[in-house]
Amino acid sequence: LAHNRIIIPKSQTPKRIQENIDILDFNLELTEVDEIDALDRNARQGKNTDDVKIGDLK
Repeated sequence: LAHNRIIIPKSQTPKRIQENIDILDFNLELTEVDEIDALDRNARQGKNTDDVKIGDLK
């Protein structure tokens, strides 16, 4: 969230859904965000959206 990225949590139970909603009521300190950013090893969990082809669209 600190970088305006979309977060898509997966939950099925009402309790966990509410917990996911409640996560939006805190902020990380800038130093914490910097520490997390330093962990980036350029390893992605999904496809690069620039490489996804849908029908005739690229």
